[in-house]
Amino acid sequence: MSKFQEAAIKWGDGARPMRRGVSKQFDKLDDLLGIVGCFSLIVCSYIYAWVLGDRLQTVSDWVAENCAIFAPRIQFLENYDHHSHLIYSATILSCASLLPVFLILLAIAYWKTVVAAKLCEGVSRRRTPTFMAVMTVIFGSFFYFFFLFVPFDIDPRYPGHARIFLWPTFPLYSSMSAYVFTRILFGDLVGIMKLAFLPGGHHG
Repeated sequence: MSKFQEAAIKWGDGARPMRRGVSKQFDKLDDLLGIVGCFSLIVCSYIYAWVLGDRLQTVSDWVAENCAIFAPRIQFLENYDHHSHLIYSATILSCASLLPVFLILLAIAYWKTVVAAKLCEGVSRRRTPTFMAVMTVIFGSFFYFFFLFVPFDIDPRYPGHARIFLWPTFPLYSSMSAYVFTRILFGDLVGIMKLAFLPGGHHG
């Protein structure tokens, strides 16, 4: 490993709002919630699509009307492919119903295994906001790509790699992207709280 790589890793460890290794118990719970969360989102997306079927049009209409950022993608899929439109709506419904649950579970796990155990570490006022901004932009870009980007140039005859936006593969990638982005946002929230109450050093 080069000196640059070592320095980058050291910088990253010191900038993370939630450094791994502080609480092995939380690390295990975090990993478990990640696996269960992604799997649950994927499975529920297909279940919603199968059980609700065309009734997902109501979900689609509500989302397009009340969350305008999703409207262009919804309109595109409505015109492109009915099944892809339904699975997109089912995935949004799955994320909206399950991600808040996993966010609460993450908060409970962190509180019991880190905060209550007095293992909280302070953060850097300079490096941590930079790290949080970079990670949010990177994984927010994945969320944008899977949920908001409109692939106008898809050829219906040869969709190729664009199949990731369509039935039946869309939930596989988008659900994982949504969970990881939610996990990043949780880390941001922890980082903001630490910047306010634990800036720098280690605090029990």
